[in-house]
Order: sequence, then structure tokens, then C-alpha cells
Amino acid sequence: MSATKNFVIATALAGSMYVSAQEGPACKKFSEIYNNGKELCENMWGGAFKYEENEAEAYTMWHFNADENPNDAITRVLAGNGKIANLPDGKVKQCHLEYYHKNGESHPINNADHPTEDPDKFSVCYPYAKDSCCFADTVSSEKKLKEGYGDEYRWDRCGQLSPACEQFFVMEGCFYECEPNAGIYRKHKADATHPDPFNGEQPLHMGGSEETNTWQLHAMPIKASFCNSWYQACRNDMFCAASGGDFFSCAKAWVPIDMDESAKALKGSCKGACNGKSFDGPCMCDEACEDQGTCCTDKNDVCMASWVPKLAGSCAGSCGKKSKDGTCFCDSLCSKNGDCCTDMAELCETVADGSCVGKCGKKASNCYCDAQCAKQAVPDCCSDFEATCPAQSGKSDCIPGTDC
Repeated sequence: MSATKNFVIATALAGSMYVSAQEGPACKKFSEIYNNGKELCENMWGGAFKYEENEAEAYTMWHFNADENPNDAITRVLAGNGKIANLPDGKVKQCHLEYYHKNGESHPINNADHPTEDPDKFSVCYPYAKDSCCFADTVSSEKKLKEGYGDEYRWDRCGQLSPACEQFFVMEGCFYECEPNAGIYRKHKADATHPDPFNGEQPLHMGGSEETNTWQLHAMPIKASFCNSWYQACRNDMFCAASGGDFFSCAKAWVPIDMDESAKALKGSCKGACNGKSFDGPCMCDEACEDQGTCCTDKNDVCMASWVPKLAGSCAGSCGKKSKDGTCFCDSLCSKNGDCCTDMAELCETVADGSCVGKCGKKASNCYCDAQCAKQAVPDCCSDFEATCPAQSGKSDCIPGTDC
């Protein structure tokens, strides 16, 4: 990347404000772009994947056993059903995608047999430690997966994703780079000038109107449950809305913006400032900031994630403690933790500071009066702690017979 240029979507982004005279594709919530997991899987990657409800004939983008890839069993089933041609034993023996991938017969899929690959190096994409079409260096970190194809293909172009959502993009990145079975669904024409890896016989869903495409997939069946889970994890995160959320159209719509423009991004952190304004910058940490594009970049990590349902309990009869239905809090710490009931300010205006009178060494109604309260990452002592409890606060010696 140039020292003076940066690729960003030239609109107001969630968590950051980028402003430009040029208009780029809009950023919207996943739930506003896709109606469900089917649309997400099938639209996001330009038709590379097919939402398949018959999961006995569908692949998964993630598994947990490096010694036994469940997708191999799916290929055997599909080959046995005649839905994949030219794989009589139902096993892919070489990689058929090209770009950063291993190259055909010259690069063994088995990493133990490959002269440069060490299975122990597959830490991020660990399900593919034994067999893979990726090189360990290509998938050495989440950052490498995100930035490997250039800034225009970053999945966080509309601002920082929630951790749950981002993990699905890591899974997809590992799947595309490393999964040997993905090459079965390489998109190309039957009469393409590039040699057909299956000797002229078209495996399932390999048709297309374009010339040979050595890197793109077409209609690979993915388990519906995986697509649905992806949608649920990301539904309130922001993503590029160009062409119905097509990742490739979004990349083409990117425009270069001077770093002077991107420097206008609102700075600051939500630490200790949930539901309000950042203490160290102009960004915000309240509920309205998502619609206004003024959120601090760490809001989803520090405060309640945007995809967590809004806490709807009431502080009626619960000021200084947890709500009666157990869904939210009404104490002095809830604003810092992002878990206050919605009517906290209205019903509990006087509980912001409890008192240590008669409570030294104990918990007051909504704060603490013991020796540990000031040592917490977020101190939770009552406001009169030092004056009322000198022994516990360490400010003076305890006088026998007093409350301390």
C-alpha cells in the first residue's frame, strides 16, 4: 500500500467516519442486505456457493479434526451418486484452484509429504494441517487472510466486525485457500482454452458463460446450517451493499482516498464510557452512534456487542441491583459495563453513589467498601469510601471502637 493512499469505501462507515466528495457503495447492516443465510452464502461470493438443505450432500466451511476432513466423505457420496464426474474413487488427489494455491501434481496435498510444508505451522487454519491446497505462509494469520488479495477485498471495509461475525470470514478464508475438495467446483467453460482438470468431463455445477476462470468457484453446495449460523452472527454488523452484497462488485467499486481524508476518522475508545461519549476522543459509545456513524471502533468489543438483543428489563423495585427478571442491572457499574436496564436513569437517579456508613469491609447497596474495591480494573468503591472506611482504604490507621 502506498504511504499516501488508502482504499476505503467513500461513505460514512460504522465505527469510523470517512468523508469524500466521491460516492462509493453504501454500507448497510447484513440484515438489510441479505434476508437470510441463503442469500448471504449465494450472493456474497458471486454464486460461488449454493445453499444446500440436504446436508448429506453439502460441504462445511469448518471442522475440528485435522486427521479426518468430513468434506472428503461428502465428495465420496456425491461421486457415488453420479453428481461429480471423473472421480471414480471419490477422492481429490491434487489441487485444481490457482492463485496462492499448491500447483497440481508437483505440490502434494499431504503436508507431511510436501518439501516445504510443516503441519505444525497451520495454526489459524488448523483443520487443514494434514491435507491442504494452501501453503502455511498464505494462512499464517487472520491478518494475512484478510489482506492477502488487497485492501479492496478486506471483509471489514465498512468498519470493525464483531468477533463472532469475523470468525466466519476467517473460516471461509481457510476453506477457499485450503480445502482440496473446493477445486471440484472451479468455474470454467467446457470449451475453455485452459485444460480442464477433469479431462473434459464436467463435474456438478461447473458450467458458466465466461472463459476459463482458474480461481473462481461456482455453486459449491454448502450446508444450510452453516450459512444460517453465519447470518445470525453477522446480521447486525455492517457490510458493503453494492450489487446486493456481492463481494466482487464491492471490490470494483472501491475508490482511492487520500490519507488526509481518512485521518478525519473519529478517534477514541469506549473503555469506561459505554452509553456515552469517549473520554479520550470525539467518538460515541451510545445506542444512537451506529445510525449516526459516530461509534468508537472498539464499541462492540468494550461495550455490549451490537448483535446482543437489547436489554428490556426494568429497574422498578431493583435500584442498586439486578432487575427482577434478571436481564439487566440498575447499579453504579451498569453504565460502564453496558448492561443497564432501559429505565435506569428514570427510576434510579439517586443510586449512582451508595454510602459506606455502617458497611466498611462489606458491600453497600450498589457499591463496595472493602479493601479490594479500589484495586478493580473498574473501581467500584462507594464515593465516601475513603472518608468512612480509613482502615480499608489505607488512608489512616483504624481507631479501635469505630466503624472500621
